[in-house]
Amino acid sequence: PAVSRTAATTGGGVEDLRAVLLEHQRFLDQAGRREQVRRRRARRRVERVLAALIRGRVQSSQHEALARALAEVGDGTLDPYSAAHRLLERFLKEGA
Repeated sequence: PAVSRTAATTGGGVEDLRAVLLEHQRFLDQAGRREQVRRRRARRRVERVLAALIRGRVQSSQHEALARALAEVGDGTLDPYSAAHRLLERFLKEGA
């Protein structure tokens, strides 16, 4: 991306900045790049919200199982992936 110097106190460089922004918009519009960026951003947002909802549900409905799994991972008797799989399976089985 281009770099454009501006000065807030004098307004210097604003036209150059505007030109750089317009050029970037044209770049994004080429070959559907803007839509690709928008879809990737939307996907990340939905994934973050979904993960937070699942995390919250597991923490509230599987509190004791979560505490045991965390202790086992902390002790080194269980790896984090196995702990997560076990918690997820239990969560799905109980339909919480």
